Amino acid sequence: MKKSAVLLDLGFVLPKFFRLLGKRTATANEVHDFVEKRVLPNDEKLFWIYCYHCRPYGGTETHSLTKDRVDFSRASTYKGMSKMLRELELKDNVAFRAGELSFDGWTIQKRAAEKRPYRASAHQERFRA
Repeated sequence: MKKSAVLLDLGFVLPKFFRLLGKRTATANEVHDFVEKRVLPNDEKLFWIYCYHCRPYGGTETHSLTKDRVDFSRASTYKGMSKMLRELELKDNVAFRAGELSFDGWTIQKRAAEKRPYRASAHQERFRA
């Protein structure tokens, strides 16, 4: 039986999982099982899964409109993605390479800029540092 290695760019794969799983993030088990059961042909055995992804950004930045401090590490997406990546790193036959994500500023959409005065929504209140 042949042994095969699989390269996963999680930046590409995870959005596909998100749609397939009904708009929820895949777990480490689901990613690992997907490779073993769906990617490899029946006559091949998993040798190694090489995964690449950036860890989520967890810094604190100043919101460009409200001037409030925004702590990205308090977001549920930060916590969920960090947990999933930690679990994936601990899986057998997985080699994980983490990239580095940087904060490159805010993109203000025209409709947001036209709202005056700008008030933080209840959702944004949770991220204040």
